[in-house]
Amino acid sequence: MKWKPWVVAMTAALALATVGCGAATTNNQSASQTTGGSGPSNSSGNTQPAPATAPASNTSAPAPGHMAPSFSLPMLNGTQTVSLQDLLNKKEPILLNAWASWCPPCQMETPDLVKMSKQYQGKVQFIGIDMTTQENHLSDAVAFVKKYKIPYTVLKDPQGQFMNAYALQGFPTTFFVSPSGKIINVQFGMMTSTQMKQLIDQALAQSK
Repeated sequence: MKWKPWVVAMTAALALATVGCGAATTNNQSASQTTGGSGPSNSSGNTQPAPATAPASNTSAPAPGHMAPSFSLPMLNGTQTVSLQDLLNKKEPILLNAWASWCPPCQMETPDLVKMSKQYQGKVQFIGIDMTTQENHLSDAVAFVKKYKIPYTVLKDPQGQFMNAYALQGFPTTFFVSPSGKIINVQFGMMTSTQMKQLIDQALAQSK
């Protein structure tokens, strides 16, 4: 049986959305594991390989029940910094969504995040974190925020601090954190609108 081109394309898109986009290797990361997805193009126009790698100092992402690693990152649109402690001081559950502008699953997921951030405004803190070390240019991330009209706080990770502390292996990855700083859930790869709502409601229920 011959596969029609549109069937092949759709199958590939669904697989990529499920797996997410791999992180390009940096000097302090091991390239022993790989996954689907592709990294940004380099200046010569060639696509960089996109292995999903964990930093040598931390081989797995923080698991539910563990405390979220601390961080302090600058805002994407300015120099003001936001720390995890700043967010915890607001006494609301936190959704930390790590993304890269070139990642198709991130692009597919963002409209639902924008919708949910408005629906749960005042109840849950939505924080986007651009994986800046994985971008060709910071302007790509700025354009991403503008394109999807993201209303919530977006931070940048210019030194890979968040990426390393949370042992990110691909994007998008979303952490749900309680007001006490404990990780409630971790979602690897793109969330559907239904999954997103379920995880947010669960975070709210466990934060009471």
